Amino acid sequence: MDDEAIAKLNPGLKLPSQNIAVVRRADGSGTSFVFTSYLSKVNEEWKSKIGAGSTVNWPTGLGGKGNDGIAAFVQRLPGSIGYVEYAYAKQNNLAYTKLVSADGKPVSPTEDNFANAAKGVDWSKSFAQDLTNQKGENAWPIHLNHLHPGA
Repeated sequence: MDDEAIAKLNPGLKLPSQNIAVVRRADGSGTSFVFTSYLSKVNEEWKSKIGAGSTVNWPTGLGGKGNDGIAAFVQRLPGSIGYVEYAYAKQNNLAYTKLVSADGKPVSPTEDNFANAAKGVDWSKSFAQDLTNQKGENAWPIHLNHLHPGA
């Protein structure tokens, strides 16, 4: 509650004085892999204690099954936060947040910013690339690309 780090990232924004309820996947998923991969890249403690994977030993949180389960919990629990894939959030009119990019700037999840994360990637290795926390102007930091961007 009243986290100083969150307040510092949101100057001038009136934040609610309430606990944050974490909602995460109860089942294994590619979405969890991408999210935990990002967390492992930006937080050494997360990387060493929990790591990245489609399933991890979550230190906290209420588990929802699939995007539907997470969305249902987040919509019902005051002060909750969770993660779903962008297409699902957009399709279901869910609120989403800006994140701080690898360049230290706040960015929004948009198709253009997903493409910015894919710029300069060596596609000769694979068309499925973990593009979490890529440097680049307006690069969205939580991104997995399944297809060649020109396809």
